[in-house]
Amino acid sequence: MFSLPRLSKAVLSAVLAITVLTVHTEAASVIPDTVSMPTPVFEPVFDCSFLFPANLQTNNFLDGPFGRRAFFPFISGNFTDSKTGELVATLLPALGGGFGINSTVDAKFYVDAVMVIQFVDDNEYAYLKLNGIGSVAGHASSFYLVMETASAARQELAGQFIIFSNIFLPADASPANETQAYFRMFAKAIPTTGSTTDMFSFSSLSKAVLSAVLAITVLTVHTEAASVIPDNVSMPTPEFETVFDCVFLFPANLQQNNFLDGPFGRRAFFPFIEGNFTDPQTGELVARLLPALGGGFGINSTVDAKFYVDAVMVMQFVDDNQFAYLKLNGIGSTAGHASSFFLVMETASAARQDLAGKFIIFSNLFLPADASPANQTLAYFRMFAKSSPEGSFLGQ
Repeated sequence: MFSLPRLSKAVLSAVLAITVLTVHTEAASVIPDTVSMPTPVFEPVFDCSFLFPANLQTNNFLDGPFGRRAFFPFISGNFTDSKTGELVATLLPALGGGFGINSTVDAKFYVDAVMVIQFVDDNEYAYLKLNGIGSVAGHASSFYLVMETASAARQELAGQFIIFSNIFLPADASPANETQAYFRMFAKAIPTTGSTTDMFSFSSLSKAVLSAVLAITVLTVHTEAASVIPDNVSMPTPEFETVFDCVFLFPANLQQNNFLDGPFGRRAFFPFIEGNFTDPQTGELVARLLPALGGGFGINSTVDAKFYVDAVMVMQFVDDNQFAYLKLNGIGSTAGHASSFFLVMETASAARQDLAGKFIIFSNLFLPADASPANQTLAYFRMFAKSSPEGSFLGQ
């Protein structure tokens, strides 16, 4: 989780002063050095092979009010360990499906899917809800995934921020009358303070040691340890770059005053007082949050104590006065006061069409009362956009 050193009153006053002055006089981030908000790093968890019906583009879209709505049924699917290749779970067929929208405006594919899997070791089920963005032209997408499961062995995974990436293969690379697709699941790595010198370096290994390592790998992996994703399919680990640094103000005492008890846990209702979006390199003001609109409406689960983010906000860019609608879903903790969430941006701003078409992550950190202004809660947000390429089929 993000660290939370106490801000001095002087630092806090300086940050707020920069915010009030719209930041144009300072070429520094509005997030102080005493607040750690690292770029998210991900690691592979599962490699998956899925089968869908053939000719999805022709047979499995309908024209609706928001674009072309998909209805992709699952034929079968396997989840395997990314490191060992061993089978971990199977997809329940004839259940759930892909129901995303292919926008007729920007041609992007907005993922909306549901699936249920069953783990092979304990026979427990997991419900997976997926939302993301990609392209039907490139047949590749990235999406945020929420996992609900009673599997004791997967509680840590279910509590992490998870990304799923996929690639659909063309007809001539798929089985007859079916569409082959590969998926890879990545979990947000927990930051460590260990030395990077602990990692292996092939350049420093002797030939004898290298041969021994490869021999052990062959003996350990044998015929089951190969990934189900073939070499001619590229599924790179997602990488991100910082887009905006943000300062937000909320009412004071959110924990006491802004939760209600509901059927799924403690439902939040966090109103926005104000917020600024700034360039992380220059510190210049890019956009303002519209106050008295939207809010945070997540759920603090009474089962796993996680905070499931569900929020809406509207911002206005200062250069072209265009608005942007932001829809946020994610996972975090009210105890640590930090969360990560997937963000969909809708905007007519010509300068932000490239950003709106990317997979975006928002991270935040709420400060305690003694580090916030009087009668308010100070929070820092940082927006990251996916900079690495989507999956691709490299050909036969």
